[in-house]
Amino acid sequence: MKLNRAFGGVTFLVSTITGNYLYTQDLERIQRQATFTEDFMQYNFGARHNKEVGDDVAGLGFPDDGNGRYI
Repeated sequence: MKLNRAFGGVTFLVSTITGNYLYTQDLERIQRQATFTEDFMQYNFGARHNKEVGDDVAGLGFPDDGNGRYI
């Protein structure tokens, strides 16, 4: 099987995009651990979340990604 020479460039770019995604995802996790601690979430959202949703607050501010419940 013979591949086009441009295939190397495409593979490099796809690998770069994937690496960037994984790096950014890890940074988001680190920021959520620092910001959305259990005490912070319970103090700011505990009673209201329980009243409106009916369950306990999820860890690290999930399921919100900045455009959901806790915006």
